[in-house]
Amino acid sequence: MYAIRQLQLATVAILLSRPTAAATAQDALPTLADVTPRGIVVSRVQSRSDPKATYAVYLPAAFTRDRRWPVVFLMDPRGRALIPVELFQPIAERLGYVLVSSYDTRSDGARDPNDRALDAMLADVQRYLAPDAHRLYLAGFSGTARFAWDVSAQLTGSLAGILGFGAGTPGERQWIVEHVRGTPFDYYGAVGNRDPNYAELRQLQRDLAEMRYPARIEVFDGPHRWPPADLCARALTWMHMRAMQRGLLPADVAWLDSLATERLAESDSRAGTDDLLRLRLLRDWLSDFGSGRDTTAVATRVAQLAGAASVRYATRIEAEWDARERAWMRGFFDFAFALRTSKPELTVGEGKRLSHAGELARLAAGKRDSVAAVAARRAINRIVVYSTFYEFREYEISRRWEQARTLLKVAEDVAPGDASVCFALARAEAQLARHREALDHLDCAVSGGEVSRVSLADPLLAPLRDDPRFGEIVSRLSR
Repeated sequence: MYAIRQLQLATVAILLSRPTAAATAQDALPTLADVTPRGIVVSRVQSRSDPKATYAVYLPAAFTRDRRWPVVFLMDPRGRALIPVELFQPIAERLGYVLVSSYDTRSDGARDPNDRALDAMLADVQRYLAPDAHRLYLAGFSGTARFAWDVSAQLTGSLAGILGFGAGTPGERQWIVEHVRGTPFDYYGAVGNRDPNYAELRQLQRDLAEMRYPARIEVFDGPHRWPPADLCARALTWMHMRAMQRGLLPADVAWLDSLATERLAESDSRAGTDDLLRLRLLRDWLSDFGSGRDTTAVATRVAQLAGAASVRYATRIEAEWDARERAWMRGFFDFAFALRTSKPELTVGEGKRLSHAGELARLAAGKRDSVAAVAARRAINRIVVYSTFYEFREYEISRRWEQARTLLKVAEDVAPGDASVCFALARAEAQLARHREALDHLDCAVSGGEVSRVSLADPLLAPLRDDPRFGEIVSRLSR
């Protein structure tokens, strides 16, 4: 992968890794050289540097080619380019950022597709737009959030920030120490409170704070997904503020003062009755806006909140459930590892016991916003993801379907009716000639919206295709 070429400024010297290819005559899609609409999302553009690559583009309404523009490269882990570009479009218009969002980025596999996708976007942007050579941003979700950190060293001097959602870095704290020298870019992360990677982002938050790295990490109400638009707006606004503070952008004092006032008011409206969240927001405010302002009143509130009984209690409860969640996951991963490597005779009952299935199901059924219920649902989501994807992938390679079914039956116990679990069970049971059970689970998967006509072509489902019930399930998808 290559970084930004020289843009009339002494930035990062790079060599093109592949020759430039012109679009062929039969190409129906526009290229970035042809894009003229301002203030609207151009849904699909073909790369001139790599005609196999495509992406969505948003140019602010005020865009002209006679000034430099910051650019956000958006990378969805399933190549769903329009999801992030639509989330960031309102704030990109307000602040004046170009958005380029790939259809070719992927997660949970080789990084080559991501290298190619980013190569293509970088080459086209620098050739046909007017990017600010020091204000490029990478925004990724899940595996592409990790990828952003992984390629950051290749964009030194040009990368101003990473916006990473639903996942942290490719390694733990030592990885950052070894791969990120100094503080070459800012970081804004976010994770859903039911995201299986929640604990990872919380640990990253602690690590970056101890390292005094310029960073913010938010938690929002939700599972493993891109964050809501208001959080995306806060993230890019924070990057804009940091660009001014770092001298990458002329400081707009009036705008910074207005932002400080707005963020201070938000600390109460966002926190509501949650004093621990209010304390964290006010501490962030002091870090962001404390220089050159009278912060006496805010500092006093922070000191009062830090000593409040409500905050001490919330902190203790949060730590207790974090520890409980780690214990749940240790039990599940110990079971999954033993089943796969040393004790294939383990039963579903033993798996349920080791995974604390009963406790998880009971707690998850509790009050929706309680710390215990959220922690249990998060653990359940993690069990589902690992059982239906990561572990199942290993069993598919080894063709050990009985062990795969055992693991998935444990996941089914903690997440009854989950469509992804049902679909995985249907695939495993079809291979075990458990046709009735497989069709029951396939029916569950279809009812839960997990199955498309394309996924029904999965070779693992071939043993079911002659059954009349399979045809009935297919017909339901045609309606």
